[in-house]
Amino acid sequence: MEEQATMHRQGDLLFIRVEELPAHTKKGSKVLREGEVTGHLHQVATETAEVRDLVRGWGEDLKFVVAEEETQITHDEHGTIVLAPGVWQVVVQREYEPLSESRLVND
Repeated sequence: MEEQATMHRQGDLLFIRVEELPAHTKKGSKVLREGEVTGHLHQVATETAEVRDLVRGWGEDLKFVVAEEETQITHDEHGTIVLAPGVWQVVVQREYEPLSESRLVND
């Protein structure tokens, strides 16, 4: 049996498979992030997949993709990635600046 990936990367976003969806979430937009430089969108293209946002007050601004089937995440520059069924945490990657604080990666 082929082992499925537990992480995928698309530009400035990292998708990490998690065991379960946190309890305090609400339905979110299928647009996961808009590129600050190009304006291109990272978005969920599969109709059956759902995006859930962690409710403010329960932690950071986190998004999760709940995929009942293989789910496509599209972006004009980075190409499409496919997530296996499951729950995926969406993490905006950060850059380390040795002379200042870390910052979000600009896409």
